[in-house]
Amino acid sequence: MEEAAASLKSYLDLLKELGQKPSSDVLHLAEKLGIPLDSTLTAELALKTDETKTETEKELEKNIQDEPEQTNYESVMDGIVKTLEEKDSYEEALPLLKDLLNYNRQRVNISAMDPIYERIERAHSTMENDEELVATYKEHLAIKQQLDDIEGELHLLDMISAHYTNIGDLKASKRYQSEILRVKDGLEYKQAMEEEVQ
Repeated sequence: MEEAAASLKSYLDLLKELGQKPSSDVLHLAEKLGIPLDSTLTAELALKTDETKTETEKELEKNIQDEPEQTNYESVMDGIVKTLEEKDSYEEALPLLKDLLNYNRQRVNISAMDPIYERIERAHSTMENDEELVATYKEHLAIKQQLDDIEGELHLLDMISAHYTNIGDLKASKRYQSEILRVKDGLEYKQAMEEEVQ
């Protein structure tokens, strides 16, 4: 946790040197990690929470943010989470992973969401949060479908089916097994059509 806080502190120091202010997401993260903020940033955080911002302010803030700052936020968050994951601090990493997922969801960055879902699944699995794990599998399934990742889709369907088998819900398990067969049939049909074209 100390390494994560140190990474974020250096990012905040860098922004201060450049005369830039961190985004509200970064300020909230600093607050979560207990990093002391200078008084102007603390006052700004208190005044500008998401609940108190008007829709116009939110839209303006979104438009003002430039791409490098967004990339920096994402890479800083990712670095912090990786540090926590390396230490198996999944309880602390999980909320940050969810923030990172929401960050990419807001930007409709589906390809970045896919590996984040895998990391969230790993955290739930390690912490033995079975209900949350299955819910995450189901959300991730929609991403796999949008990415046309049939192998990944089949894997998730199999994991969901196995979960329902383990808890004794054979009806739900069969439903997901049927879905696996449907996806496999679609894949075979697609491959047959591609062979015909050649």
